[in-house]
Amino acid sequence: MLKISILIVAIAGMVVTPSGVLAGGGDTEMYSWRDGKGNWMFILLPGTNFQKNEQGIKESKNAVMGVDALKKGLAKLPKGEKVDWGSHQVPNFAFAYPDDETIKDILKAAKSSKIELTLSDRK
Repeated sequence: MLKISILIVAIAGMVVTPSGVLAGGGDTEMYSWRDGKGNWMFILLPGTNFQKNEQGIKESKNAVMGVDALKKGLAKLPKGEKVDWGSHQVPNFAFAYPDDETIKDILKAAKSSKIELTLSDRK
């Protein structure tokens, strides 16, 4: 019974965006990479203390292709949501940031949606 109660509390704080992204209820992690065709892929995942792996991130049904799809997902997050965009030290993850112009565009979209988006490990 205790396990069921914990699961319900965890799910109750989550939001499903139209792009299928689960987020809300605390900090959100954002990842980006290029797929095999060179398309930019993005995913928003609930922040947890559990180590994620590259396969789980890239094969998730919640990943979206392109900046426009990402913007739609960001716009559906709760106002004031904190999103940390980085590699989060996932072992062997081929994480990448897009070019500066695209990053500025995404940051602007997040700001207009009242989302606090930070780039955690950009050099």
